[in-house]
Amino acid sequence: MNAKSLLLLFTLLAGLTSFLLMITSLERPESDTTEQASSDKILELFAENIKTLRFGPSGQIDQIFTAGQITQYQSEAYIAVSNLQLESFRNAIPNWKIKSNTGQYLPEGIIVLHRDINAEQLESDQNIRISTDQLSINEITGIVSTDQPVIMTSKSGTLNALGMTFDLNEEVIQFEADIIATYEPGYE
Repeated sequence: MNAKSLLLLFTLLAGLTSFLLMITSLERPESDTTEQASSDKILELFAENIKTLRFGPSGQIDQIFTAGQITQYQSEAYIAVSNLQLESFRNAIPNWKIKSNTGQYLPEGIIVLHRDINAEQLESDQNIRISTDQLSINEITGIVSTDQPVIMTSKSGTLNALGMTFDLNEEVIQFEADIIATYEPGYE
């Protein structure tokens, strides 16, 4: 993410935060009011059905980020995200889709996903799918990584490993340890 995109994102978040603070001071969702009463947290940001699009230097779509809900409390440095989907593009063509039920957006531009994470390569005849229980996405560098068990399936077989680093820009996946692969030529 270049400096111009980062500035635009922060400006958008600041405006959204101000607007949401005004709305949440008037009316808070029932679930958040209950949680605040039991934990003494002060809600700072709340939004539902979020969709953001990021464009690259050439003006082509680079990424679509959607979330069912985002929440931030004053005492927390991260934004909690639920029902997250991140879709990356290469030359304006959908390339990878990553889905997770829960995650956190950290101030340094890192998204940390938790539990039941599924990634699939789009527009590919290999039908590559990757699953794990924790994943970090660095939006600035385009590096996706985990130190947790990973399962990758494709038309040609399966691969199990402990840990993975994936460069979305270069489309290079490196599996870290305990790699067990099954290759089946002609497997459909």
